[in-house]
Amino acid sequence: MTENDQASSGGVSQGKGNASAGDKGDNQGHGGNQGLQFHLIVNRVEHNWATETITGAEIRHLAGSPADWVVNQIVPGPGGDPEIGDGQAVHLDEKAPPPGRKRFTTRKPATSPGA
Repeated sequence: MTENDQASSGGVSQGKGNASAGDKGDNQGHGGNQGLQFHLIVNRVEHNWATETITGAEIRHLAGSPADWVVNQIVPGPGGDPEIGDGQAVHLDEKAPPPGRKRFTTRKPATSPGA
């Protein structure tokens, strides 16, 4: 793990449990699905997650972003990337829409909405 990975996790312990040496992310241990891990990418960093769903607040925590930052899910194709609210759950199963590994980004909130 690089220092950059540690910084992006906001101090969260990396590589817990039985993650293989090739895993680059967090296994938060949420839920109790031992052995079953879901994979996601937050700000270009891969993470492991132990449950099928994750909330916007949990994504922002993985990124180490401030509490007032916004989480967007990156979706392929034209149109905007939807904002994920703090309590909004996203399904991480790669078969759930949009298909594939789920990707997210965090950003500062817009300071001038509509400008």
